[in-house]
Amino acid sequence: MATADIIVLGATGFTGRLIVDYLAHHPQRASFTFSVAGRSLAKLVALRQRYALDHTVKFYPMDVSKQEQVEEAVKSARVVISTVGPFMYWGETVLKACLKHRRHYVDLCGETAWIREMVLKYDYVAAKAGVLLIPSCGFDSVPADLTVYLANKTLKAAAGPQASLGDSLSVYRAKGGFSGGTQASLMAIVENVPIDKLQEASVDYALAPATGKPGVKGRLWYEIPFSDSKRYAMQFFMASANRAIVQRSWGLNTVAAAATAAKSASPGEQEELARAQYGAEFTYDECMERWSAKGALGRLSVASASLMFVVTMAMLLLFPPVRWLFKRFGIPPGQGPSKEKMQTGFFEITNYSKSVPAPGAPEVHIKTAIHGRGDPGYLLSAKMVSECALAIALEKDRLPRMAQGGGILTPATAFGDVLVRRLEGTGAFSFESHVFSPEEESRKQR
Repeated sequence: MATADIIVLGATGFTGRLIVDYLAHHPQRASFTFSVAGRSLAKLVALRQRYALDHTVKFYPMDVSKQEQVEEAVKSARVVISTVGPFMYWGETVLKACLKHRRHYVDLCGETAWIREMVLKYDYVAAKAGVLLIPSCGFDSVPADLTVYLANKTLKAAAGPQASLGDSLSVYRAKGGFSGGTQASLMAIVENVPIDKLQEASVDYALAPATGKPGVKGRLWYEIPFSDSKRYAMQFFMASANRAIVQRSWGLNTVAAAATAAKSASPGEQEELARAQYGAEFTYDECMERWSAKGALGRLSVASASLMFVVTMAMLLLFPPVRWLFKRFGIPPGQGPSKEKMQTGFFEITNYSKSVPAPGAPEVHIKTAIHGRGDPGYLLSAKMVSECALAIALEKDRLPRMAQGGGILTPATAFGDVLVRRLEGTGAFSFESHVFSPEEESRKQR
């Protein structure tokens, strides 16, 4: 029997501590209970003093390699937040416990190959059991998923439920740090995931239950849309993971609509599903603008940065001495950026989407932006995953239709407007989405 609304697994790790701090001082703290689990009892006890945890917060010493300890922790709460990575090592144990005890689950995983394996193994079982399993509820991949969700919503409001998205590009600007846990996950992928599995996870619609239109991706440089001064951006190292989640949202909505079409759905249901679909011509990609790179010199600089990223990843994959150096002089587990550095971090994601013109109708352009104040990978990720868990714990009946069932969903398909509202309520995030004319946007960027 569950005794808490939420439990944080890996509570003594770097990101886990940020989540505990956030939940302990949340404005709705009186409306929910939570508990914490971690390998070291001494570190768990230290959390009580560090974050002034009240007596309702229970501790669960948990060695994630021991199934019985994992189950004891998981079954004690209705919603599980997992920060226990690398997920390819420890994630499945937690998922199996959630399914066995019918507990909902959110995590911060960006390991696409592992997510793909879990989808193939457990999506059907979770759907039948009514259990929500939602990976990638942090910086990867909430901002990417919500920008497209909001762009589609704006398009449908302007052009009707049958309007469809076409090409969609997200441009990132961000400042943040790096932690030992993120480094460990990266090295686990590089050292232990076979090349063929990495390739399978990187193709278009690797996580989706249907296959859509492939987009052009992996360019050496990207031209910022509507920038008359020819500003350029480089490849974004998180693009592959984010794209997979966005494409899964596309696939989940497409399959849901097809399944409903085969039944005698009400007109209201049909319109709701039509509004959720992105459309058959939808494509998605993203890039990173690190500096104001203009003209031919800008294109050369971002191309060089993209090549450097590709070469670095190839060296990590192919040369063990490079991996040894990376681990030897990298960040120790449990450590990350300082509080001061996290406070000065930020991210901005601007999505440019356009409609597929219907006969006799003009092309519609949508600009959607999300702004986050704080380190995106840690401080803001802790808030994002916490609000996802709270959305289930406190507002499950208000979540989208898909979340009233179960399965391995995405942030957009599971939470939709509820998550947008909750994130805005933190004061750390702002959202905007509107139709614009290319001429006006070009003038703004001059």
